[in-house]
Amino acid sequence: MRALVWHGKEDIRCDTVTDPEIEQPRDAIVSEDDARKWLELFAARGVVAQTPDGRFRYGPASADVDALVRILERAYNERPVTLIQMIYALRDAKIRSFADAFKFRKS
Repeated sequence: MRALVWHGKEDIRCDTVTDPEIEQPRDAIVSEDDARKWLELFAARGVVAQTPDGRFRYGPASADVDALVRILERAYNERPVTLIQMIYALRDAKIRSFADAFKFRKS
C-alpha cells in the first residue's frame, strides 16, 4: 500500500509499505486521501505550508498561530487524556446546543 512516511524533519514522503499496524499509543492509520484533506485544512488555517513540490511542512502563518500550536503541544504532552476529553466536550456541547433548539417545550 502507499503511505505518507516520516523520514525526518521536513521530510515526509509517499512510499510503498506493508499494511499498517498500531504499535505505539500515538500511532494513527489514515488513508492518503484523508491525510491530504487534513493537511489542506491545516494549510488553510495557517498551521502548515505546502512546498512547490507538493509536500507539507510545519509553517505557521503568524507568531500567534505558532504560540497556540506550542500551547496545544505542551497540553497534549502533559495531559493528553484531559485535552482529548476537552475537545470532545466542546464538540458535544455544540451538538447538544443544536439539538436543544429542536426540543418541544410546553408553553
